[in-house]
Amino acid sequence: MCLSNLSIAEVIYYPDELLSINCGSSSNFSSRDGRNWTVDINFLIAESRVNSVAAPALTPTTQEGPYTYARLSRSQFTYSFPVTAGPKFLRLFFHSTSYHNFDRPNAYFSVKAGSYTLLRDFNASLNADADDGPGQTDILFREYCINLEDGQKQLNITFIPSKTAQHPYSYAFINGIEIVSMPPYLYYTNPDVDISGEPQIVGGGTSTIENNSALETMYRLNAGGRTIPSSEDTGMLRTWDADDKYLTIKPTSLSVDYGKSTKLSFTAMVPNYTAPDEVYRTVRGMGTNFSVNMGFNLTWKLPVDSRFTYLFRLHFCQLDPQVTDAGDLEFYIYIEDQLVNDRADVLFWTDNQKGVPVVRDYIVTITGNQKKSNLSLKLHPHPQSMFKDANINAIELFKMDDSTGNLAGPNPDPPL
Repeated sequence: MCLSNLSIAEVIYYPDELLSINCGSSSNFSSRDGRNWTVDINFLIAESRVNSVAAPALTPTTQEGPYTYARLSRSQFTYSFPVTAGPKFLRLFFHSTSYHNFDRPNAYFSVKAGSYTLLRDFNASLNADADDGPGQTDILFREYCINLEDGQKQLNITFIPSKTAQHPYSYAFINGIEIVSMPPYLYYTNPDVDISGEPQIVGGGTSTIENNSALETMYRLNAGGRTIPSSEDTGMLRTWDADDKYLTIKPTSLSVDYGKSTKLSFTAMVPNYTAPDEVYRTVRGMGTNFSVNMGFNLTWKLPVDSRFTYLFRLHFCQLDPQVTDAGDLEFYIYIEDQLVNDRADVLFWTDNQKGVPVVRDYIVTITGNQKKSNLSLKLHPHPQSMFKDANINAIELFKMDDSTGNLAGPNPDPPL
């Protein structure tokens, strides 16, 4: 695949492996975002070629991607992909509709990748109906980070129908699979970095994200900016969604685009492939109404599954021409209403250098018996700051696998 067609970012990462699989189709195709989707038959193990079928969707979608055909089966089927060691993005694409002899409500299944359980008793139609994303009707997307150890030469992904007395006609299906290699320490902790670079545990202490952990991308938000499509990522085909949907505005917030007036300066801690340049040139702030700003928080609420631990990555870059010295703009950071930084100061973090991207990682555990919980992020101006403001460039949130290698959460409740 020609990677120059995959990104218009100023600097891109060139993945060693990039497999985009059009499941169930008998022909390859290229999408407008530069992906070349290839047929799946050669990646199915021999038994799965026999016990699975390919079928077109009975309801077409206008969404571009591998959604016209699906691989389906009422028994287990497995793909085996030749890969090298190292961390990968694994992406699953689903079009929740009916296929010939496979009715939409009966899609109950689990998905395993190596030793990890990605989905368990997953009902595609319930999840699709609960997803109110704009323009995403019946389209489901899941992204994971997994690491293959040295010596591993293949990745097996298995789809397992959830046959029960209540669901005797259950089947599993998949429309598209993508595997993209990533830099070793993009999200996993670099063992050569001192403790100051380790994720901070909400409540106290630090921890690491070991490469034997699996992560599920829950949110990747471009704060204050537009949605950045996969074709404009730094070569890894990530999508950076606009944050408006998750922002609680009381009474206002401000988005600023600094354009290309200041050159960005990346570091060993935050390499140039960490996020597209546009992420660091657009910012979400509180505006200039200082008396109002001191009375409210800039707040995001992100629905997540309870009883899991999450990695919060916050991206910052100071480009405001009025902010010239450390101490000019300081603010509090709260996660789940717990103070995690009492004097966040981007220029202090960068030794007074403008245009230097910074990331801060936090680990938080969500307890409780509810299926879903709103994980909150709040920013508040520091009362001693010259500018009574708070700002941020991007937010990423990842679910971490539990002690059994499980990432699967519960299905949404059926609509009333």
